[in-house]
Amino acid sequence: MSVFCCVSDFSRPFNAPDSWDSETNNGPTTVGANEVTETTVRRLTVLLEKRALSNQEARTKFPDQPKRFMQSELELQETLEEMQVLAANPELYPILAEQTRPISLLLGLLAHENTDISLSVIDLLHELLESSCLQEAGLDKVNQFLEVLFSGQLIQSLIQNISRLDETKKDEADGVHKTLGIVESLLEIRPDMNVTMANQGLFAWLLRRLQKRPVFDKNKLYVSELLSILLQMDEANRRQLGEVDGIDILLQQLSVYKRHDPGSQEEIELMLNLFDCLCSSLMLPENKDRFLKGEGIQLMNLMLREKHMSRDSALRVLDYTLCPVSQLMDQNANELQSHQKSAINTVDPEAVVIANCSKFIEILGLRTIFPLFMHCPREHALRSTSSGSKTKVKVISGPTAAEMEEHVINIISALLRHSPPETFKSRVLAKFVENDHEKVDRLIELHLKYLDIVKATNSKVETMRRNEKKWIGYTREEVETELMLKRLEGGLMPLQVLDVIILDVCVNGAPTILERVLHLLKMRSISINSVLDTVQGYVNNLGEESTTGTSLSEKTRVTNLLKKFKELLTS
Repeated sequence: MSVFCCVSDFSRPFNAPDSWDSETNNGPTTVGANEVTETTVRRLTVLLEKRALSNQEARTKFPDQPKRFMQSELELQETLEEMQVLAANPELYPILAEQTRPISLLLGLLAHENTDISLSVIDLLHELLESSCLQEAGLDKVNQFLEVLFSGQLIQSLIQNISRLDETKKDEADGVHKTLGIVESLLEIRPDMNVTMANQGLFAWLLRRLQKRPVFDKNKLYVSELLSILLQMDEANRRQLGEVDGIDILLQQLSVYKRHDPGSQEEIELMLNLFDCLCSSLMLPENKDRFLKGEGIQLMNLMLREKHMSRDSALRVLDYTLCPVSQLMDQNANELQSHQKSAINTVDPEAVVIANCSKFIEILGLRTIFPLFMHCPREHALRSTSSGSKTKVKVISGPTAAEMEEHVINIISALLRHSPPETFKSRVLAKFVENDHEKVDRLIELHLKYLDIVKATNSKVETMRRNEKKWIGYTREEVETELMLKRLEGGLMPLQVLDVIILDVCVNGAPTILERVLHLLKMRSISINSVLDTVQGYVNNLGEESTTGTSLSEKTRVTNLLKKFKELLTS
């Protein structure tokens, strides 16, 4: 089959304007970036069309005689290289977009028998679609060109091409890397196309490439970045990941790091990207269920025990999988409510987190999580020796100590909230009695810590409130919403979670827990009202008209805890 079979009517003779005869016959004329005009665009696209046709005819006539079509191939490659000058002039892309036949031909060249030609096409597209240039020119200037590319099946053509490239060869590995760069640029300039691009073979190829050995290479890192971007962009991509066994693939790739640390900073980034992918996917209840069936909870628990770099992100994953909606995010945010309403869930969100919490306790996860509750883990650091005698210490990106502390608090809160009372919840409550109530001591220590943080935040928030210039154009409701978000980010959220835990263990645990709490607060001259007021504020912010069953059940649960706790105080 001819390589140009996807382009119609290429058998008819091609007649270039007389004014271009000399240019097309004598070879390309080098043009500086500042000399490009509309005429240049038309000349180069016509030249591309003529030389591509010439090469096709030569290959058809002399398929077994490379010397007979080699010259036409070199000329075609020269033209592709010369066309890179157009990338410096994105304001002329509307003219380029009018050349639909040459553009269609250009995409067809991605399947050329000579991979050098297809790599030259990738080089050209990489230059033309560089995101900073496109953004600088403005979407109105480049959108028509992008639409022509999308309608010409750009993504399918790119995926088909890189699927045949041999990444053991440097130039072809570079071609794959540049192709991924093209995809990233398109996602940046046209994020609305992310689901369409994913469905045109991109998503499936990314997952296949992720599974290839070795454990790490630069293209695999790039693949993990793009997969993470796609999963964060749209729920449809998260759903597709689950449907094609993507949860199992991610768990398989991460299992390497349960007993071994990544070997370089770049491999650390790969590992963190994979964890990001997992966390994004766990926003869907169906994927939480797949995570459970794929023994993801067991893997995360092993990572916590091994104390390698993967432990830090494993805490974050458990936070996502043990909660209907991660408490890392504002439970009252409109964005999350919209997400929950739009989700077409095939499993009960509440049931799957109950199953996950039960499994975590069943595999003795309490032995792992409570030591981390007592002593928050520190960030891992990557040590690298400089040319001198001193050793430089670079803190890697990933969860901070403060974030990990919040993850642990959220996990314990989830276990208390979602574990079946008759079986597993009693085991969680028992932890707060053992070793002379040391976990209760830690609870109060954290309560006081975050209470101080919230007081400092409240002072800053009040200063912001008085800054009238900052709120010009805002409604009163918008101002209050913004200030509440600042308070939640400034320590109020973990304080609320901690204080609900205090009420839960006091109401449902041994009587000695309440005695210990009251004693510790009295020693520090802190009123129990500091706990009650925080929890009441949490209940109030859950809202009166929420349509999500999870929020309603949480409001009812915490309201009942408040009522029973107050009864205990007066009894």
